[in-house]
Parts: sequence; C-alpha cells; structure tokens
Amino acid sequence: MQKAEKNYFSLLSFSGAGTKLLQAQLGNADDVFTIPAYPLIYLPLFFREWQKEDKITSATKILKLILKHHKSILDSRFIKGFNGLNSLGKNKTSFIKISEIKFKKSFLKFLKNKEISQKNVIMAIHHAYQYAINNKSKNIFYHSHSIEIFNKHVIDDFREIKVLAFTRDPIYNFWRRAYADEKIEQARYDITDCEYIKNYRYINRLRDLYINFKNLNNKFKKNCKFYAFENLKINNFQVLKKICSFLKVKFNYKKIRIPRYRNKTWWNPAIYKGYNTEKSIVKDSFSYEEINRSEDLELFSNHEIFVLEMALLPFMKKFNFKLRLKPKKKILNNIKFFLQLLIPTKYGFNLFFSRFSYKNLTKYICALFEEAFGKKKIKNYYFNAMYRFKWSYRITYLIKINFFRKLLFQSKNNYIVNILYFFSKILIYFFLQLELIALYFVRIYLILYLYFTVKNKVKYMNLA
Repeated sequence: MQKAEKNYFSLLSFSGAGTKLLQAQLGNADDVFTIPAYPLIYLPLFFREWQKEDKITSATKILKLILKHHKSILDSRFIKGFNGLNSLGKNKTSFIKISEIKFKKSFLKFLKNKEISQKNVIMAIHHAYQYAINNKSKNIFYHSHSIEIFNKHVIDDFREIKVLAFTRDPIYNFWRRAYADEKIEQARYDITDCEYIKNYRYINRLRDLYINFKNLNNKFKKNCKFYAFENLKINNFQVLKKICSFLKVKFNYKKIRIPRYRNKTWWNPAIYKGYNTEKSIVKDSFSYEEINRSEDLELFSNHEIFVLEMALLPFMKKFNFKLRLKPKKKILNNIKFFLQLLIPTKYGFNLFFSRFSYKNLTKYICALFEEAFGKKKIKNYYFNAMYRFKWSYRITYLIKINFFRKLLFQSKNNYIVNILYFFSKILIYFFLQLELIALYFVRIYLILYLYFTVKNKVKYMNLA
C-alpha cells in the first residue's frame, strides 16, 4: 500500500470541547478510519527526544519505543480512563485491544526501505493499526488534539492536510474544564501535590487560551475549519453534514449518529461535569438558558466575567458566544477593563485564606504523613508522558525539582529520606502562599496578552 493512496485529515481542540465526541461519530463514516482518542498526542515530543539521543536508527528500535511509551495504542486499558475508552459498550465495561503481532508485522513492513522520519512513523502507526483490525479505509482521521504540538511539530509534515478545530464558549467552559482538570489531578497526583496545583487552576485556564492563540497563525487559514462545540450539540446533523462535505467524505447520518469506537458505544467520560449515562451525548441537550442558570458562573465575581469578555471580545463576537457586557460602550468598557483587571479573583482570594484554616492545614499534614511514612507507595510521576509534556504541568516546577520526592519513590524504608521529604513539604506549604501572590501578576500578563492579541489572531479562524 503506497502513501499516496491515503488521505489524512486532523482534529484539534482550541481551548474547547467535543473532539472525542466528533471523532466517535465521524470515525464511523464510510471510508473513514481513526485510532480511538489521541494516544499519539505526545509522539512528536518523544520523537525529538529519541532523535537527540540517537535511539531511532532502525524501524525495530522505533517500534520498541512506541510500544513502551504508547502502549495504549494496542490496549486502551493502559490509559487510566480519562477518555472513556475503558467504559465502552452497552454495559460500559468494554475496552479496545488489537493484535500486537499484526501491528508489529505491518509497522515494520511499512517502514521497510523508508526513512525513519516523524511523518513516516505516524503513517506507519495508522497503517499498522488498520492492518490489525482489517480496515481498508482511504481517509485517515488523525486526532492530534494539541494545536501547540501540531503547529510546532506536525503541520510542516502534512502541509496539505485538512484540519478540524473545535472550540467552546470560554466563559461558560472555564470552570467546567477546571473541574475536569481537578478530577484528573486527584487520580494522577498525590494529595499534597494536588494542593500545590490548586495555585494553577485559574492560571491554567488562561494559559490554555494563551497557548492556543499564540500558536494560531497563517498556516491554519487555508485548510482549517473552526467549529463550536455548542453547534455540534444543538445542530449535530447539520454540522456533521458540513464536515463531511469539507472532507469530501460520504455523509450517512444514520451510521454516525451514535458515538462509537470500534462499534462499541462511547459514553462521555465521568470526569466531565454533567456526566450522565442515562442522557444521550448527541441529543439537543445544550442551550444558552442552561448557561445563564449555570452555577459555574457563580464561581466568578462579576468583574472577572467582564474582564475575560473584554480580553476575548473579537473571539466571542466571531463565534456569536453569549456576551454580558455592552460592546457599544467602547471607551467606558476599556477604562473599566484596566481598572477591574487589577482586582483579585474570587478563586485566588478564597484559596489564599483557606490555607490558614486549621482544617486544611491538618488535612495537608495528615496526607503528607501518609505519603512520607505510610505503607502505600507515592504515585509514579516518572514514566507517563502527561507528567512530562502536558502544557498545564510544564510549569509545576516544585514537583519537577523535588529531589526528595524522587528519592522517596526510589528508596525502600529509608527513614532519613522520609523525614527530609516530610519537612520539605511542610516548607512548601507556606511557600505556596508567596507563589499565589506572584501568580496574581501572571494572571494580569496573560489577560493583557489576550486583550492585545486576539483581535489580530481571529483572522486566521475560518468558520464552517
């Protein structure tokens, strides 16, 4: 099978939601193939590391690295459940597993006499997966997900690739995404490190917007179409029809209406707010009346919503997202923006003072004592790619430089290490308050960046 026979298109999340839903629908279209979810999201970053370390001198070597670091390609149980691939099917107990023997055979055959380049490796993985499940579709739906990684490391390999990008009302989605982040962190991190990461809960929602807009450029103007998650939910039939037309894929709504992966029903992951297995994912269940009644908006002070809407105003207008400010009062709004930008957030204010409470301090010390001296081993941060590469954790420097934690993870009943770890985390608890004050200025910088940049960036967004 020659490379030219395949037509690749990609899917990105632009500070939004709905990519797995779209993939679970569109992936069932006639002559469309996709690897479920996005297990290759960090492959480009790994690939560069492997190149620098001279580890990819043969197809056999790159295959071993892929199976080591991306094992979930073969068996979805190697992902801990944040994408719903371990709760598929009618009984929500199914997972996805393919033949490792067939995958290896096809992967090595595809790369025979070919350069071990990133593009060829990505294509070999899709080719091998298709072979393992006996799929001969010509259209390959590559869910690369991260616009930052795609822009920096992928798009130049696939210059003519068509891209779908999904976004969502950033105000309504702000705390819903923060809620999902917290659920993931509670499963992935130790309790004391979850306390540390609370400092970044608000900042990371802003950084998500910052990173996405920063990586939006002229490369996306030609072959990329932007869609709003709200429209996918409300106008599912029409949106999918437009997408199929854009991709030149046969549209058969009856076949793609129900979200499935490998013919097994996909349910919205439980980490997301509003998770309800009795409710259809694609049913018209979304409305702006729901937004207006949302308890999530109560987590903001009124001035925060105003500041965010002002910073994102061109973006909000382009997608016709709900505005609460009055755009016609331009001069007054700009004066208010610069003044109200300086007011601390409700989240930051509450977090700062909560750490002085006896209850929270006691909870932290008890959790720390269990981590340092308990029978249960602390969690492994030192293998999974998410800890190393995910944009939201790149800046959690106290976790990355915690030498005593790494010693504790590696040691066996070394009480000196246990004691050092315990007291280092006591000091960190009080340092968190100083960091939280410093992050107040980071928040101002990020919002100002959006305020001065978004207007020039939205011109690269072609709406469907």
